[in-house]
Parts: sequence; structure tokens; C-alpha cells
Amino acid sequence: MSTGQSNRIRAFIAIDLPAQVITDLDQLQQQIRRNLDIKASWPRPRNIHLTLKFLGSIPMGQINAVIQAMTQARDQLNSRAIQLSCGGIGVFPSVKRPKVLWAGLRKDTHLLGEMHQHLNAGLSPLGFTPESRRFSPHLTLARIKKSSISAKRWIRLIQEYGDFETRSFQVDSIKLFKSELTPSGAVYSTLSVLNL
Repeated sequence: MSTGQSNRIRAFIAIDLPAQVITDLDQLQQQIRRNLDIKASWPRPRNIHLTLKFLGSIPMGQINAVIQAMTQARDQLNSRAIQLSCGGIGVFPSVKRPKVLWAGLRKDTHLLGEMHQHLNAGLSPLGFTPESRRFSPHLTLARIKKSSISAKRWIRLIQEYGDFETRSFQVDSIKLFKSELTPSGAVYSTLSVLNL
């Protein structure tokens, strides 16, 4: 479909985090930043979301079809409540070549996996190719540009924060977000909210 760049938006499907969890992640980020000498970009805590599906650049005319796929995915979960907490940290792809520092998710992560599968099934006919990697729910704390830290130091750090855990929260909606890149960082706006 050929449309002008102005008729396209960057979009993703995600879960918003409660204010207290964002505060906990902010404190975690600050502690790690003090302990690590790395060159990285650190997302503002209020911008941290639990991404279910990154859509990339999509035509404006496709938004309603995406929302319909989200609705079908939600309905297939049979309105089961999703309880989560954030806990532990890790790096992608490995401690030898860290590119992303993340906080993990705990509790009903299997339901997140189901939601992700339902989203892939609904979005695939619209031209969104399912990722080949296994879905691994996480919250990005930093995108690492340069690290001179040894793999052993990363392992120690991951172990040190193994007991980190936020309070539990219930997921009450999934959202379609628009992402605009600006010199001061990404700005997110909500396009649609689907209550669970």
C-alpha cells in the first residue's frame, strides 16, 4: 500500500504500568546507573511500557483493523484477570554482548504469552509478520551503546538485583500507542484503550 509518509505513524501495542511500579523502576534505574560505567540511553520511567507487539510504521487507514485484531485477542483471553509484578533484571542478547538492560515480569506471564499469540494471529493477515524469537515479556531499562564491563560483572549485577520486585498489579487494559521521535526522546500518545 503506497501512502505518503505523513499518512503513516509509528505504533505499538502495550500495557501501561501503575504509578507505584514506575516509581520503583525509576529508583532501580538510578541505583544501577550509579553502579555501572556504561554508555547507554535510559528511557524516562514514565515512558516505560510492557510492549506486547511493536508494529512499526503503519498507514493511518490500518488503525481500525489493528484495533479489531486487538479486540479479538482480548476476547480470546476470556476476560481472565492478569496479575503481574516486575522482578529481577537481565540483558539481551547476552552478558558478553549486552545491548538491552531489562527488568523482568513475574506471576501471570503465561497469560501475556497467550495474548501475544492471539495478537500475532489477528495481525498476521494484515501483513504484520510474527517475530521468530520466543516472546519474552520485559521492561527496557536502558539501551546500551558501549560497555567495557566484563561478563562476570554483569552476572554479579544480575544476581545482586535478583530479589528486586515491585508490588503486584492487575492489568486492566491494553493500549494502542503512537510513538513520535523527538530530539529529547520518544513521545507516546494513546490511540485506543481496550479494557480487559
